[in-house]
Order: sequence, then C-alpha cells, then structure tokens
Amino acid sequence: FLSCWDEYVEDLKKNTLFESKNSIQYLNDFMEIPVVDRYCSIFSQAINIILPEFYKGFIWDKTKDFATSISHDIDYWEFWPDNTINTILKNNIKRIYKKPLIATYKLVFHYLDKKILKQNTIKRTKKLFKKENKMSINPTCFFLSKEDFKDERQNYFSKNIKQINKMNTTIGLHASSEAAYDIDILKNEINNFNKFGIKVKGVRFHYLGFNYQKTFRNLEYLGITFDSTLGFRENIGYR
Repeated sequence: FLSCWDEYVEDLKKNTLFESKNSIQYLNDFMEIPVVDRYCSIFSQAINIILPEFYKGFIWDKTKDFATSISHDIDYWEFWPDNTINTILKNNIKRIYKKPLIATYKLVFHYLDKKILKQNTIKRTKKLFKKENKMSINPTCFFLSKEDFKDERQNYFSKNIKQINKMNTTIGLHASSEAAYDIDILKNEINNFNKFGIKVKGVRFHYLGFNYQKTFRNLEYLGITFDSTLGFRENIGYR
C-alpha cells in the first residue's frame, strides 16, 4: 500500500483514471483510515526513542500535530453568462406543457436570481473570500489556464487575468485532465501563467486525473512544489 504498487502495476497505457474499486485499501476495507499518517506517527515516535537527536517534534506552528488547508477549483469564472441564461429560458418555455411545475420554477427563479439580482459566480466567490479572510484563512485557488475547452465558460483565464491577480489568495494551476498524462500539455498550461509573470507552485488536475507512473515525475521536472490532486474522483477515501 505505501509503495502504491497496485497502481504501478495497473495497465494505464490508455491514460485512464485508476479506480478506487481496484485499490488495496478498497478491497481490504480501509479506505477511510489514514494509513500514511499513522505510519508516520509511529515512525516519528520510534525515532524519538532510538535517535532522539534527529527527532523534530511538532511541525505545524510548533504546537499542533496537523493542519487543515482550504482550496477551491475555479472551473468557471462566470457560470451564468447571458447566453447560457437565455438558452435555459428558451428550453424551459418549450417544455412548459410537459413539465409545467419545473419549467415555471426555472423560468421565474432563474430569471429573478441570475438576471435581476445578478447573483453570479464572481460575487459569490468574493463573498466566500471575505469570510475566509476574516478567519485568517489564505486559501489556494486553482485556475484553469487552458483556453480551448468545448465549454466556452471555462476559457476564461487570459480575459480575467487582472482580476485573478487582484485576488487575496494563493494562485495555483487547475490543470486539464489531459495534462496529467502529457508533459507537453502540462508545460503549456504552466507557461500560460508565466506569460503574465505568475509563478505557479501548486497544481490540482481537473477530474482528479493522475498517473503514478508519470505525473509526479512530470510535476517535479517542471518545478511544481506541491500537488493537491491525490484522492479518488468516485469515492471518498485515502489514496
């Protein structure tokens, strides 16, 4: 388990996700047990007993055993642009005879919320940041820099770079799922930040794409210092 051998021997030549159902922890029913943390704790205690001169003790603020970090994937800059709202309104007008309650609800409240009150993604994101700042939390936000997504709402990076730079947050790359398996794609997405003078240190891949045989090596080669991808997309648990 600690060597991730089950993922190394899995045939991932097609660049597909390693599914949790194939993992050792799932098959042996310890998905929600933090094995690595417990192992490190036992190992640390052993060092303290045998080699106390090398024991480092607490590492989080010198008083705590662990810390929690908060991060956000920015999949969309503006989830409800006018063309999206208009398309939804037209679709619900067409189906109002088949599903009158649902269609009427969406016609009324989508128009009220998105058109009149303008409760858009940007405003809500700023409110969230204000709450976090009041609690002295500095979150990491992972932004998509690729700009040829099929969903135009995700091609937001260069158009909004000034606002992104103004955000009181640590900026990271929300790399595309393809970039997890292709170093050239990953390099291009990192370079999109470099063009604007932003040095990216952290990455989280879209849809939690990750390949143990390739991804760590590629991240280190390109100078990325931390990854926040690890986990299973389809299941809660430790990886």
